Amino acid sequence: RGVVSDLGLVLAMGAPDKELSAFPALMGPDRARVILERGIRAHSPYNDIRIRGCVPKLLRYKAGSRCTILYELDYAPESRDPRWPDAVVAKTYSGHKGRNAWDGMRALWDSGLRQSSAMIIAEPLAFLADLNVLVQGPVPGDSSLHDVLVPALQSGSATSMEELRALLRVTAGGLAALHGCGVSYGEEVTWGDEIADVRDK
Repeated sequence: RGVVSDLGLVLAMGAPDKELSAFPALMGPDRARVILERGIRAHSPYNDIRIRGCVPKLLRYKAGSRCTILYELDYAPESRDPRWPDAVVAKTYSGHKGRNAWDGMRALWDSGLRQSSAMIIAEPLAFLADLNVLVQGPVPGDSSLHDVLVPALQSGSATSMEELRALLRVTAGGLAALHGCGVSYGEEVTWGDEIADVRDK
């Protein structure tokens, strides 16, 4: 506990997140290394991977719902296989969302979309059902559409708006490739579901 008397504010540790029980293990480098290596060996082509260490970086956390962590991976130089990923992303979810995401990612990966020139999809590397943890390869990039969209709309300058239009054209091509790949998987999501989700947020 701590008190910020000027603000009349009391700070205290929250209760453990029972819905995301794997979260503490995923944030501990030693335990996370074991989890990642076990999962990747069991579910991916990298069945001989030997991770020496990992550095977790929390990207997103929504209590009771989901969490996303990026790991920079380290290997012993003498045993490093150049095929092994330099980084991976682990996600843990509440309920059946993890299994659903894994099955959907596998279907997309197996569809041939991984060879698309219009977009890059993450490689599904593992799903650990006992922990409800999905592990995927990274998607290269240093910004998101949102990172460009908000400043462009705020500034309204001709240059930033043209950059935004160019990025939206590329995004549209990627969405067309995704929706045209022929994969039909999982539960149907309607426009009404999306609106309800936005209202919830």
